[in-house]
Amino acid sequence: MIKALLGLNLTVLTFAISYAALQDDARPEAGLYTAAQSQRGNVIYAKRCAACHGQDLAGGDPIPALASPDFLAKYSGRSLSVLFDRIGNTMPADAPGSLTPAETVEIVAFILKANQYPAGATCLPSDAPALEKLVLPKISAH
Repeated sequence: MIKALLGLNLTVLTFAISYAALQDDARPEAGLYTAAQSQRGNVIYAKRCAACHGQDLAGGDPIPALASPDFLAKYSGRSLSVLFDRIGNTMPADAPGSLTPAETVEIVAFILKANQYPAGATCLPSDAPALEKLVLPKISAH
């Protein structure tokens, strides 16, 4: 009986460790976007966003910075769909809503990289329902 209980405990412990590892891989800290995605986003950003927000994403009065403590304060802890919708519906200022969902999500990936969120192995999705489930983790300002 004791041997059976030890075996059961070992099985439960193994399952719990495996489950925790899977959960860690699904957490945003494991990477919300791929490096390739942020590189493509950098190219799009340079063509469509940098004229107003600056190549360094620093913005300038009255244009908001996209890589800053203020950005982190505004978007950390919120669904990524908020940022995706904001960019997709209102940017660029001279042609709001002209970015495709794929372009928008790649710009989001570039902005995440600029704010020191790590890249991962999975592309950031470009559909709102999937983005709604992803919450931008709170990180300290750089």
